[in-house]
Amino acid sequence: MKDVSFMSAVSFLESKNNVGVRRIPLSNEAREDLNDQLLKQYDEFIALDEVDFDGTYKNDDDERFKIKNYIDHDHTIENFKKLCDGSEMDVLKKVDDLMTCKAILTRLPDHPKLILIQRFTNHCLAQRAKWYQIYHKDTVAHIEHSAFTFPSKIAGYYNIETSELYFRSLQSIRAALPGFSEKYIPEAGSEDINKYLQSRFFDQDCVRQLNLKFTAKIRRLFWLLIDSDKSLVKMMARFEIYDRALNLGFYDDGVIKLKSDTKRLEYALRILLEDVYESNGSIYLSNSKRKIKPFK
Repeated sequence: MKDVSFMSAVSFLESKNNVGVRRIPLSNEAREDLNDQLLKQYDEFIALDEVDFDGTYKNDDDERFKIKNYIDHDHTIENFKKLCDGSEMDVLKKVDDLMTCKAILTRLPDHPKLILIQRFTNHCLAQRAKWYQIYHKDTVAHIEHSAFTFPSKIAGYYNIETSELYFRSLQSIRAALPGFSEKYIPEAGSEDINKYLQSRFFDQDCVRQLNLKFTAKIRRLFWLLIDSDKSLVKMMARFEIYDRALNLGFYDDGVIKLKSDTKRLEYALRILLEDVYESNGSIYLSNSKRKIKPFK
């Protein structure tokens, strides 16, 4: 395997519409091992039936979506290609930076025109403060440095020659490619939104007072919630924690009292989508590096 042909990198959100990409410096042994693993993952992925993505059809487990002429809104693909052709030379130096990583991107020697995309989550990261190792004389202590693993599946791949994007899960690909939602997520209609809000977890008096003339962003978030089939039963405890942390004022004794305040409503929907996370005492959106300030 030629070293120049294999390339693996991690992506980070650097600004609202720009993703930075840094090469992972791998040993020859690691490259060979990962090459074999990723070839198997790719073979499993292409065995899925192909379906054109139209924003309405929900694919089955044995299907994968395709988008023709994919628009690289956040520059993830563009910046990875620059690493591959040598016009950019950024290298991953501190593994702790992976707390904000979005994806692992890889080009394999057997498929040089494809960019394999793997969603990176905190489950892939072993943080020094949380993991222990047995050292000499059977002493157990924190691992010396943070460590990470490559995901067990690819979320999709991009074909450089045809500009086609293939993916199996809408939720995974939008997490791996932060600009995806802005271009490809449809807006939920008022009827679908109203039906979704009939759940016992939403205060119905508040629902009736909502102005359903939502912004396009809010309608896209509702569409994602409806499409995700996330269990509100499981989400309520998490919602309560973030509602209090951000002082949204939506949670009240086991129900969500939605209001028409667009910004608060956006954060509430993102909490339900698990697009909000806490790190070192601060709260962030998954597609932003800016801390969310609690409402007054």
